[in-house]
Amino acid sequence: MNDNSTFRLSEVFGPTLQGEGRLIGTPCYFIRFGGCDYRCSWCDTWYAVDPETVRETAPLRTGQEIYDEMKTLGGVAEWVILTGGNPVLWPLGNFIDLLHGKGMKVSVETQGSVWKTWLLDCDHVCMSPKPPSSGMDVAHPQWEKHLRAMISKLQTNSVDHDLKIVVFDNDDIEFVRLLRTMFPDTRLDISVGSATPGRPYTLDHFEGVVDSREAYLTRAEALASRLLHDPDLGRCRVLPQYHVLLWGHKRGV
Repeated sequence: MNDNSTFRLSEVFGPTLQGEGRLIGTPCYFIRFGGCDYRCSWCDTWYAVDPETVRETAPLRTGQEIYDEMKTLGGVAEWVILTGGNPVLWPLGNFIDLLHGKGMKVSVETQGSVWKTWLLDCDHVCMSPKPPSSGMDVAHPQWEKHLRAMISKLQTNSVDHDLKIVVFDNDDIEFVRLLRTMFPDTRLDISVGSATPGRPYTLDHFEGVVDSREAYLTRAEALASRLLHDPDLGRCRVLPQYHVLLWGHKRGV
């Protein structure tokens, strides 16, 4: 790959298991890029979002350098998860070609706010539009327009894709209901969000709380029970944040 483009690299880790969405439980490597166009109130990767932190801790790396660092981790996982922040802010087309040339499959995680043509070259695109509890529905009033356009392009080009929503309260459940109406033919996975050290829930009834596994499972069970009796949401899939159950909020797994 003769490409000297550089990207802000927050971290590379793995092999691990994908903790959310359609690929949950799949062995993979994570490549986390710095930079994001959102500032979610409950963000669990603030170090990849906050501009000052990104400048100080996310070095500039070429695609080849990122790949070489990933290979030093060992393991045999064939999937690579491109995440952030929002990785779609970066021109990653040549990097994806490099990964495919090495026999790897590529999944990208994004909120669906920005379009790049290289998304059509991915093996899987997971869109995670942010619910009201994130505080981003007001800050990004055009989210629906951008998300509709992205899903339409992915469908037209037969790119595997889905929606993944993290929910924290009743308003978020209503947001899921809206998405289910907007995109009736798109797979939609729901999981209960978890409070993290240093970035706990901002909602009053979770203020300052960091989840234990037991507390998280209790709330996940409540969400599952609710959706099983809600005819409008019956076609959603309720999943845990598997990485939280396995490793808590340990970074780099």
